[in-house]
Amino acid sequence: MRYEGTHKANTHKRIVEDAARRLRAEGLSGASVATVMQDTGLTHGGFYKHFPSKADLLVASIGEAFDETAEWLVRVAEEAPAGSEWKAIVAAYLSLEHCDHPGNGCPLASLAPELARSEKHVRTGITAAMVNYKNRLVRFMPGKRMVDKERAFFAVFSTMIGAVALARMMPDTAMRRRVLNTAKDFLLRFRNGGFGGRSGKQKLRLGTRQHHERKDSENRPIGNEQTIQAGNDLDKQNMLAAAKPARGKKNAKRVKR
Repeated sequence: MRYEGTHKANTHKRIVEDAARRLRAEGLSGASVATVMQDTGLTHGGFYKHFPSKADLLVASIGEAFDETAEWLVRVAEEAPAGSEWKAIVAAYLSLEHCDHPGNGCPLASLAPELARSEKHVRTGITAAMVNYKNRLVRFMPGKRMVDKERAFFAVFSTMIGAVALARMMPDTAMRRRVLNTAKDFLLRFRNGGFGGRSGKQKLRLGTRQHHERKDSENRPIGNEQTIQAGNDLDKQNMLAAAKPARGKKNAKRVKR
């Protein structure tokens, strides 16, 4: 009985790991039940002894992909010098090795658009794996407060996911390397804590005139400064023009007297 239980658990693990690799390498349509079962040496009918449906296999395999990627990046961070953990994660994630082997990489860089279009219950099942992925890595992000680290996580990973996805579209190695290195150089220009609000001379206290002026300028569309200035000048000219007739009438009354 113990052998049967262990054997079933090992078989289940093999199915999930193979599906996780195939999904990342070939997309959601690449890991058919028949193909996955064939890879593990089992029949199509044996699949349902392990999973109620293909959607359940999808959720389990994506969760496995997140776990594998998190273990890799945690190991990279823990082996890096103190204070440079997040930079080591950036360098590893944006490496050509990661880019060229999607089957062993981050599922978000491989599958994010497809997962966004998947069925709602599949997205719901994957959400827990995504949250766990973030929780395992956020401690290595720059920032003093947890809220700053979380902002940094989303800024860093959004940039890296997009860069890897774009690089994988490039037809040759040189172009892929250029995309990856550009994104890496962009991220590494930030200082520790640079993703979590303002720092240094940029810090402004709430309620001050400078803060409100800065906030107004941040919300203003790019390229509107000249238009706004021209509008202000025009308003002044209109006010002066409107004031001239009034002065003329007043002087006319004085002449009559």
